[in-house]
Amino acid sequence: MASVLVVAEYRLGRICQTTLDLIAIAFCSGRNVNAALLGDDIQESVASLKGLGLDKIYCVVDSNLKNYTAEAYSHVLHELIRQEQPQVVLAAHTAVGKDLMPHLAAGLDVGLASDCTEISFREDRLFVRRPLYGGRVTAEVEFLANGPQLASIRPSVLRNGKARGECGAETKVIPFGTLLPEPKTRLMREDTHVMERADVSAAEIVVSGGRSLGS
Repeated sequence: MASVLVVAEYRLGRICQTTLDLIAIAFCSGRNVNAALLGDDIQESVASLKGLGLDKIYCVVDSNLKNYTAEAYSHVLHELIRQEQPQVVLAAHTAVGKDLMPHLAAGLDVGLASDCTEISFREDRLFVRRPLYGGRVTAEVEFLANGPQLASIRPSVLRNGKARGECGAETKVIPFGTLLPEPKTRLMREDTHVMERADVSAAEIVVSGGRSLGS
C-alpha cells in the first residue's frame, strides 16, 4: 500500500505541534502514514509519537544528528526514502523544513512544492495549492513525474486533521550511524530565548490596530 512519510521535528525532547498537526492531515490521505525521527537522545519523542496511530516510526539515532544540519539530515533521509519508497514526503514549512526539503528534492531528482496552503490526495496523486507573487495569486500544483512527491506545508494551515489514536505503531530503529560521512559543517552554539508573550504564529485569531488607536 502507498505510504506518506512525515519528517518529524522536535525541540527540547518534545515533538513540535506542527509535526503533530501534519501527521493528522496526512491521515486524510487514506494511505499508511509513517514518521521519520532523527536525532541522538530521542526516546521521549518516540514515545509521544506512538499514541498517534502511525503505521511505522523510523528512528535514526546518531550523535551527529543531535543538532540539525541539512547535510546530515538530508543524507540520512535520502537513504531512508530510497529504501522504503514512500509515495509522498511531507514536512512543515518551518525553518528546518525550508532548509531541508530543497536538499532532499535535489538529491532525489524530484519536484518540490513549498509553502503550500492546501493539500489534497486524489487517487495516487498529491495536489497542493501554494501562493505566488507575494500571495497575490495561488496556483494548484499536481505532481506528474514518477518518484516521491515532496511538499512542505505552511504551519498556520495545519489545524484541520484528527489523530487516529493508538493502533500499535511499529517502531523501526535504523542504524544509519556508519553511513554518515564526516560532517563538513557543525553547529557550534545555539542560543534560545523564552518568549513571555503569546506566539502570534500559533494564534487562531489575531486582532491588531493601527497608529490611530495608539497601539
